[in-house]
Amino acid sequence: MKKILIITLILILSLSLVVGSSQRKVSKSKLQNRNGTYYIVNETEPFTGKTIKYYPNGQVEEIINFENGKKHGETIKYYENGQLKQKISYKNGEKHGESLIWIYSNGQVTSKLNYKDGEINGERITYYPNGQIKSKTNFKMGKEHGEAIRYNENGQVKEKVNYKNGKIKVSPENLQFRIENKKSVIITDFNFDIEDKNIIIPTHIDGVEVKSIGDGAFSREVLESNVLESVDIPTTVTSIGDNAFSGNDLTSINIPNSVTSIGKAAFKDNNLTSIKIPNSITSIADEVFMGNDLTSINIPNNVTTIGKAAFKDNDFTTVNIPNSITAIGEEAFMGSKTKLDFENKLTSLILGNKINSIGNKAFAYNELTSVEIPDSVTSIGKDAFKANNLNSLDLGNSVISIGDGAFSENELTSIQIPDSVTSIGMAAFFDNNLTSVDLSNNVTSIGDFGFQKNNLKSVEIPDSINSIGFLVFAYNNLTSIKIPENLTSISMGAFAYNNLRSVDLGSNVKYIESTAFKDNELTTVEIPESVRTIREDAFDEDVELIGW
Repeated sequence: MKKILIITLILILSLSLVVGSSQRKVSKSKLQNRNGTYYIVNETEPFTGKTIKYYPNGQVEEIINFENGKKHGETIKYYENGQLKQKISYKNGEKHGESLIWIYSNGQVTSKLNYKDGEINGERITYYPNGQIKSKTNFKMGKEHGEAIRYNENGQVKEKVNYKNGKIKVSPENLQFRIENKKSVIITDFNFDIEDKNIIIPTHIDGVEVKSIGDGAFSREVLESNVLESVDIPTTVTSIGDNAFSGNDLTSINIPNSVTSIGKAAFKDNNLTSIKIPNSITSIADEVFMGNDLTSINIPNNVTTIGKAAFKDNDFTTVNIPNSITAIGEEAFMGSKTKLDFENKLTSLILGNKINSIGNKAFAYNELTSVEIPDSVTSIGKDAFKANNLNSLDLGNSVISIGDGAFSENELTSIQIPDSVTSIGMAAFFDNNLTSVDLSNNVTSIGDFGFQKNNLKSVEIPDSINSIGFLVFAYNNLTSIKIPENLTSISMGAFAYNNLRSVDLGSNVKYIESTAFKDNELTTVEIPESVRTIREDAFDEDVELIGW
């Protein structure tokens, strides 16, 4: 009998120890989170029990239940006056089961929802302060899915919307549209004042296929503060209008293969990090993807033209232009004048073999070190490659005109101008490191500042040249120069600030403008009989002009 009593006492004592352990209560500050599992500081066993946190007035602020180091059971929060603030159920560290939230001072529940494995699942109900239901929304594993109903404070239905995987399926009542020939719908405006930022555009309205998204239909101008983060475009759509989705917060967009035209600035000023242009597109419109976060782009082989500023203000480092492209518009891939982090910084560029023209500033302000111009290109626009890091340049065999500033502010050390070139624009090669330049026999004119501020030691000006601009070879290291027979006028500052020791003016020069040979090392110059005018300061004061 005595033995039985001892065993019974031991069992009772053991049970009390287990119960006592499971009911441990500690301050939350005593717990330590180790990779998602909670322990009491300096202990090795995961914590089981509850933590209690208090307000300064002694009122309970929060009670959290734990099992094996994970939140398990109810977590309850209170306001300082003792009113309930929140009840959330947990299972093995994840929200699971019914949760209630209070924010109204009268104690009315604000929202009631259910969780499954950490995700909202099932119906979420929100309430007005008077207890009237404010909204009912169905969820499927964390995303709105199914019907959502919103009510006025008097209980009347305010609106009904349908969701699919977290995106609103826009209803015709929320769209302005027109139906053409009973065959196609054109959406012209979106008049749904919503907080939801993810939408699905319907495939049909009144039984007719949605074929077109009109100009500015879903632009920031229409949505104001309710900008979109994602949108599903149906496969019925064939055209997207100008500014259709501009000024939103889209990070990605799936343009269906049914789309054959995309308007100007359609996706301008979003946050797109990737884009797939469908094979059905033949032309990329002006500013269409300008002001996004694109780092790369795959341009389909059906595209023939790239519009003005189409990819300006993105994050490109490399671009491959396919052989189908015939024209690249101005500022198409332009970087930043101030080299900002959010602007293009191209270091690699491959140009297709059918390009005819490269527009003004098309690739300006990037970080290209080399460029090979294909033989198909006949014109290079103003500032096309300005302010890169070019140290290698192949101009091909077909370029006729090199635009103003086309290759200015680079690091070129030598350049061969092909026989096809007839004109070199103003400041075309300004501010490089050129030590030599090979001018073809077909060049007839070189614009103002054309080769200014380089390191040229010598240059052979071909007889084809009949016009050179202001300061065209100024600020170089030229030691001698021969003026071609077809050149009759030497412009202001043309050869100023060099190291000239000898000048051959030829036999046809008529006019020598002010500062043409200023600040050189000349001592004597033979003036031919053809010269009619020598402007003041054309030569330094100590230069002897023989024959004048």
